[in-house]
Amino acid sequence: IEGAQLRALVYVPEGAGTLRDALKVPLKIERGGTSSEVLEETLVLRPNRAALPAAAPSNPNYKGHWVALTLDAQEQQKLVGLRQRSQAWRAADGPDTKRKVSAQVSAQFCSLSPEMSSAGDLTLTVWLRWKPEQEDLLLLDGARLKDIDDKAAAERLPACA
Repeated sequence: IEGAQLRALVYVPEGAGTLRDALKVPLKIERGGTSSEVLEETLVLRPNRAALPAAAPSNPNYKGHWVALTLDAQEQQKLVGLRQRSQAWRAADGPDTKRKVSAQVSAQFCSLSPEMSSAGDLTLTVWLRWKPEQEDLLLLDGARLKDIDDKAAAERLPACA
């Protein structure tokens, strides 16, 4: 993953927005082998208007707007640090040592209108890229949050600031 190239394009439904820390991604890397060493870091993607492509993917069949989420310089450095430490493990332990990598995603949405008060009401379309010259990859296509995340679906959306 190239931190400077990582971009999520999220089509947010009308009446909803994203908080400043729009997408939190807790990462955990377990060294494996005879070591119990673990690396943990939470990367945060934030809205970045400059990262919106001139030609965004075609709009889904619901009203909304595109938001580009990227890693800022500080978050990119956190990713570089994780990569360097993981590569040092590989050099010390050999390439055959099995490591365990886990990640979670926590989206931070907010309400721009009273009609959009529940996270379960969100319908999302998400495209992702993570390296140079890569085409965006469709991850979610009009998915309702209540169908993919029971916990988040029950939450009330805070008002956007």
